[in-house]
Amino acid sequence: MRFAIALYVLLATGPVLAKEADAPDYWSNIVELSKKGTPAGNPELERYLESLTRDEMLTAARQCARSLQNTLRDDEWGPGVFSIGLVLSKYGEKDGSLSDESLDKLLAILADPKEPAFLRFALANMANGRFESRLTAKQTDRCVKRLTDVLRDDHAPERARDECCRSARSILESRYKTLIYLDPAVREVRRTSLERWREIDSLLDKGDVQLSAATKKKLANWRDRVHAFRKILTRIEENDREPTKVRIAASVCLKTTERLPFLNEKTETGHR
Repeated sequence: MRFAIALYVLLATGPVLAKEADAPDYWSNIVELSKKGTPAGNPELERYLESLTRDEMLTAARQCARSLQNTLRDDEWGPGVFSIGLVLSKYGEKDGSLSDESLDKLLAILADPKEPAFLRFALANMANGRFESRLTAKQTDRCVKRLTDVLRDDHAPERARDECCRSARSILESRYKTLIYLDPAVREVRRTSLERWREIDSLLDKGDVQLSAATKKKLANWRDRVHAFRKILTRIEENDREPTKVRIAASVCLKTTERLPFLNEKTETGHR
C-alpha cells in the first residue's frame, strides 16, 4: 500500500512547474517512463536513469522537488521522498556506496538555502535511509554534522529541520547500539539464549553482561557525540521561539536517546 501511494504521488505530479534554465526536462521524462512501471520491471526507465550523469540526476531531483512543492502540502511530503529516491537510485557507485565527492554534493544541497525545501527534506530523510548503511565511519561523521548544522539553523525550512533532527538521532542511536551488539559477550548471549537476548538491554544495565574494554573505549567516543547532540536538542526544546514541530522533534529525540545503555557512565577521559 505504501509503495502504491508513493507511485501515485510520482505520477500525479505532472510536468515540472519551475525548472532550471537551459536544463533538459529530466523529471518529466522520468514521470512518463514511470507510467510503464518501476525500474525493476521497466528496462527503458532503468536505461534512462543509468544514462544520466550524477549532476544531471541532481538537476532532475531539483525539478522533481519543485514540482512536488507545487503539488503537495508539506504534511504530505513523506511519500514524495520515493520520487527523489527514484531519481537518485543510480547516484551511488555500483555497490551502492558513495564517493566523498558524491556525498559532499548531497550535503551541500542539504545545507543550501537556495535549494528547494522539499529536496532538503528528502535528502535528510535519505541520509538515514537509502545511503546511511553504505557510508564509511568518516562519512557518517560528516553526515551527522551537516544534519545537526541544518537542525540548528533557524532560517532553514521547518520540515527540513524536523527531518534532520530525526535522521541525526537515528544514525547516532544505530551506530551506538551496533557497537554494543557487536561486543563478543553480547553476541554470545544472542547465539546461546533467545530468552536472555530478549532481555539484553536489562542484562547490560544490571551488569549481568559485561562489555569488553575495547568496546567501552569505542563507546566512549560515541557517547560524547550523543551528549553533544542532546545539548542541542535541549536548547531547541526550551526555546519557545522555535517552531512547534521542531521543538516536538527535539523532545521526542531527547526521550529516545535517554534510554540508550550506558549513556551516563563516565568516558575513558572521565567526562559524562
